[in-house]
Amino acid sequence: MLAIPTVFLMLAYTGPGLGTLAVVLLVGGAVLILNMTVYNIVGASLMPIACRAAGCGIGVALFGGTASYLLVWLQRAHLGWLFPCYVAVLCALSIALYLVARRRGEVYVGE
Repeated sequence: MLAIPTVFLMLAYTGPGLGTLAVVLLVGGAVLILNMTVYNIVGASLMPIACRAAGCGIGVALFGGTASYLLVWLQRAHLGWLFPCYVAVLCALSIALYLVARRRGEVYVGE
């Protein structure tokens, strides 16, 4: 949930300046560290053991692998401000889907 407002820090760094870059990297990096420590546990708990590697790999390839291309494409179209919105929507969607899976009892913790 912290990643949603933090992702908009990318919009703060629009030009040269070491101070702004340092703030964006430090705050964004701290939230990223918190997020990545939980990501593997949550991602793996949503799938049975038999398909965890494939499921996580497909998700990373689909969203992480295409993110840099999407960012460059949006910047060339002068729509760079849309990328943080895209990431925030994906974060919110992942939270909602996890809560639905947990409510339905489809979380595979400890398998």
